[in-house]
Amino acid sequence: MDHKSEDYHLWLLLDRYLAGEVTGEEAEEVRDWLAGNPARTQILEDLRRVREAGGHRPSIRDVDSAWRDTARLLGIQGPQESSQIPARPRTPEFDYLHRPRRGIWAVTRAPWLAAALLLAIAGAGVLWRTQSVHRTASTATTPETPPRVVVTERGQRADLRLRDGTRVLLAPESQLLVPAAFDSLRREVTLVGEAAFEASHDSLKPFAVRALGTLVRDLGTRFTVRAYEGERSVRVVVTEGLVELRQADRPVAAAPELLRAGDLGRVGASGETTVLRSIDTTQYVAWTQGTVVFSRTPVVTALAELARWYDVDLRLADTTLVLARVSVTLHQQPLESVLDLFALSLGARIERRGRVIWLHRAPTQSGIR
Repeated sequence: MDHKSEDYHLWLLLDRYLAGEVTGEEAEEVRDWLAGNPARTQILEDLRRVREAGGHRPSIRDVDSAWRDTARLLGIQGPQESSQIPARPRTPEFDYLHRPRRGIWAVTRAPWLAAALLLAIAGAGVLWRTQSVHRTASTATTPETPPRVVVTERGQRADLRLRDGTRVLLAPESQLLVPAAFDSLRREVTLVGEAAFEASHDSLKPFAVRALGTLVRDLGTRFTVRAYEGERSVRVVVTEGLVELRQADRPVAAAPELLRAGDLGRVGASGETTVLRSIDTTQYVAWTQGTVVFSRTPVVTALAELARWYDVDLRLADTTLVLARVSVTLHQQPLESVLDLFALSLGARIERRGRVIWLHRAPTQSGIR
């Protein structure tokens, strides 16, 4: 394959990479290409911005002709010479020349924008022909350093500072997966549980949290993410700045929800997103100061939270309590005091059987809400 064909393949591959349509091997090729020259991160960021500016998919009329005109100016190969490009099998994974287009050429609202982008790229000197995006057999590989895993048990919290300056407060019974080194394009961690983030902002390398199929991207902000397995949704609360919220498997070009300070967003198990605007976020972030707030919280949810914070096994002995709700604020009181407050709020009585604490319905229902 000559340099011209390689250039054309490069733009197709970068486009599909940003659209989330590449295979694992192709994603590795893009990462290798980025690692070959730190300045290449900027062009990928520019391509991403063009995709976002393009909005929804319009007609692709004349986009290919715009590419051909621009390719002639740049002296590189365009679609009219596609006979030199090796054919790829038409499968859902590889048929990127024939499947419905969702890339730069599809989302660009006018052919001149695609042409202008390519001219800008050529003028910036980013058509590096000294190193192909495709790896060769002689390319040296080094084993990846395993990610760092931070785990908190029941009754534990962790306060840590990432290498980029981002502060993370990890709630009890949570796990944070942190790469050994952030790549040249983004900074991304993976969360199961709950954590508060004070992100160090970098518009060229956005900080992101991946949590149970949800992707939260920082735009200069403080926010909390709650994503415990078994709960019906992932919850994001913003206390300062702005974040983007979307499903992790949605195309990059799909418009995310924007959450501002005072907003609460939820992404359900089926992908539906709901947003509450301008709320009092105090009860959702009080845990970062060691305070747990229950405000008409379903008793089953409250018991699970108490188990995390106090490392106890709490169970309902009476099924009529399942529908009860509890309202109580806990300021790091000892367990005995917490149980008394809980029982009073529920109108229940406490029974201990070894490590297990049972809640029975009290003779009266005055405390049940």
